[in-house]
Amino acid sequence: MRAQCQDGVTIANGLLYWWPSVCDCNLTLYGITSLGPAEGLVFDAAVREEDRLERAPASGTAGEAPPAVREDPPADWNAFRADSAASGISTATVPGKVRKLWDFALPAGAVPTAPSAAGGLVFLGASDGTVRAIDGATGALAWKAFTGGAIRFPPSIWEGRAYAGSGDGRVVALDARTGRIIWQNNASGHLDQGAIAGVSVQGHLIIHGGKLWMAGGNAVSPAAFDLASGRCLNDPGLVNQRINNNVPASVSPRGADLYLVAGEVMVGGQPFYAHPQYKVYDASVIERTWVAADQERDVAWVNGSRVICLRHADGDLARKYLEHWGKMRIPGLEPIWSAETRDGAAMARVRNAVVAAGAAEVAALDLGDGRRLWAEALSAPPVPWGLAVDRTGRVVVSLEDGRVLCFGSAQE
Repeated sequence: MRAQCQDGVTIANGLLYWWPSVCDCNLTLYGITSLGPAEGLVFDAAVREEDRLERAPASGTAGEAPPAVREDPPADWNAFRADSAASGISTATVPGKVRKLWDFALPAGAVPTAPSAAGGLVFLGASDGTVRAIDGATGALAWKAFTGGAIRFPPSIWEGRAYAGSGDGRVVALDARTGRIIWQNNASGHLDQGAIAGVSVQGHLIIHGGKLWMAGGNAVSPAAFDLASGRCLNDPGLVNQRINNNVPASVSPRGADLYLVAGEVMVGGQPFYAHPQYKVYDASVIERTWVAADQERDVAWVNGSRVICLRHADGDLARKYLEHWGKMRIPGLEPIWSAETRDGAAMARVRNAVVAAGAAEVAALDLGDGRRLWAEALSAPPVPWGLAVDRTGRVVVSLEDGRVLCFGSAQE
């Protein structure tokens, strides 16, 4: 982090201050930043089990792993953007006609995370530090738990492990049934000891190719960790790259979203540390392509504004998505159909449709020809990627006003 270009810094009361940024660059931080002396703080101190694990009184011995810790059930939406790879793909089928089944309201001021849905329940984190399980059919609260801190992204679940990271660059792997630490990496935030810089947790996690990937902030993004040991696999020299007025580490894309495109992990979208309603008009933020592919058709969602359906691009042809990242036309790949998604916030591909949530509505587009199957009005914009489809085809949307809506079959 660095002070903004225009005003410099202020030293007072033994602290270092810099003021709200007035520019539109990818280093923008909103609010006043204040730094104090670190003194003897050990930045890479290991976490001790006895200091951090709190068990419920009736926990006892864990039995069979619940659905949420199994290996990506195909019809469940059991993680952020559906699965451990954040693919946004479900094998469920949405009905041709829907109605609102239920409307769940969080306490005033609480903002929900993107939902997940597994085992007939909808799981929801919130900015008030709670996790809730809601009955997917009725919207009734099943249980609520306090976590002690605001939740933005859920952990990534894979083969009985829960992977999570904190803002100071710490990354952990936990046993998903007991909460016990399997491994911890406390040093990735300081890949370069001289610059005291490295990975910062600035977005969600995905798992691909035996690695844990994370949107890593200004210096190193995407960050990659060995899935078995937690060792950071990024080159420490990345934090000393200089460009743009000799600013260190300004070459990494700093969005909070990861996309798996043609076998490669890409970064895009609004930065984690920027206010979601104050847009950053930078190419590395605006230009992004989400691709949901199968053996017949690919669905590409470009810059949140247009969904394009194409014949499946395999092998070298698929790399055209990378070569034309964030572009509406991809030479050599002619669309079967395309549709505008104004102010798009979330997208899902299911067996028979593409479901898109925007500022004013959530709609389903027929996968075959792009025609609208149905559209339902929303009272507020969805939170980023605040969309899930459960195994029965119910569509759940988290809104910025603290409400969660569920749409299902008109006969249900």
